[in-house]
Amino acid sequence: MDKSYKCLGKRIREPGLYKYSDIIRAGNPVGMLTVVISRDLAIQNKFRNIHHEDYDLWIRLAQKGINGYLLDNCLAFYMKQNNSMSSNKIKSVVWTYNVYRNNGIGIVKSMSILMKYIKNNIINRLREYKITLYKK
Repeated sequence: MDKSYKCLGKRIREPGLYKYSDIIRAGNPVGMLTVVISRDLAIQNKFRNIHHEDYDLWIRLAQKGINGYLLDNCLAFYMKQNNSMSSNKIKSVVWTYNVYRNNGIGIVKSMSILMKYIKNNIINRLREYKITLYKK
């Protein structure tokens, strides 16, 4: 939502089980404000001091075989602001790349995943502005 509390859209992810391959392929599946995690798991797997620390944690948990489950419910709203840390997409790409590399994902694979992330981000932005890309 914007600062006047107008709904700007929905972030829709496929509900169900999220394993390591899903988290890497589809990007960060869930916003931190809606996560339920056991206290013991949180104590044993602390956030690292890096940008996108939540995505970093989901990858580390999934690498250990700890899967997540995404509900098919809207659990929260968040406010988008032009000057927020996550609004700068160039920085976000760099931070995401660093998360991959910090989790042992190779350079080539990291770059491949980022290219898909950038493509999907552009398509989503075009949808927001009701612009359609046509394939010839």
